[in-house]
Amino acid sequence: MKIILEGEFWLEILDEESKGKIIKAVPRDIIRIGKGMHVSFSSPTHGKAFYVGQRDYQQW
Repeated sequence: MKIILEGEFWLEILDEESKGKIIKAVPRDIIRIGKGMHVSFSSPTHGKAFYVGQRDYQQW
């Protein structure tokens, strides 16, 4: 998950199903990236974001 704080981010989806689709995110947008999804991030000017990921649960 990525929360956009400043600037603008462009998220290009690289998966076969939606290949080439570009999502433009601005401050206060939240982007959820599903497990196994292939994406590319870029910004036309600058950007600041908070990114969080979750690992699979492993019982020790």
